[in-house]
Amino acid sequence: MNLLICFVLILATYYRFGTACSPNSVEIHNQLGPDIILHFHCRCKNPKCDVGNQQLKFKDSYFNKKKERSPINFERQEINCLLRYDKYNLDVRVYRQAAFRRCGILRSWLAEKDGIYFKTRRNETWRFRYHWNVSK
Repeated sequence: MNLLICFVLILATYYRFGTACSPNSVEIHNQLGPDIILHFHCRCKNPKCDVGNQQLKFKDSYFNKKKERSPINFERQEINCLLRYDKYNLDVRVYRQAAFRRCGILRSWLAEKDGIYFKTRRNETWRFRYHWNVSK
């Protein structure tokens, strides 16, 4: 009887974690100003994750959706992006996968002249996160 109860609990847990999960989103927005292009290069350990060198014009956005497949992540995926414009740059970890699957997570980044802003919910205000580094 105890084995049956354990089996049912394991089976129920498996099906709970196997249910549909909305993808996690990473967004990068350019609000640097007219005629200022934001250059960025996002990468992670997995070579398939590398998006190469990209450009965002003023008021443009980049969207990346990540679907987490397994309920437990032993090797957490991290996405780092090098953001650049003019003589300013910043290398930012824009996404880090949790140990346990999370659904519908938002990581939204906004580039402005005074620095980088961040928010985790669509309806919240932008919070200042980083100052730009100056290249030599």
